[in-house]
Amino acid sequence: EAPPFPAMTFKQIVTDLRGRSDEELAHLQLDETQLVKLLQNHATRYKQISVEGKKIKPWVLVKLDTLKQHDIKKSLIDCGV
Repeated sequence: EAPPFPAMTFKQIVTDLRGRSDEELAHLQLDETQLVKLLQNHATRYKQISVEGKKIKPWVLVKLDTLKQHDIKKSLIDCGV
């Protein structure tokens, strides 16, 4: 399944996962350490950028070559930075 946004902060990812129904996550019991490991293996940690005056290091959840910095900023704002 595609991610809800192409780039998200760790907090946004955790919030999204916790907001899903129990049925969707019944097979998935992750703690935050496991989630970091998954992200390190399957996502790209983007350089620090400034979004609405905040310094953020988002995770890019799609192929990085398809995104530009303004796309990443828009994704973070749309997701609720």
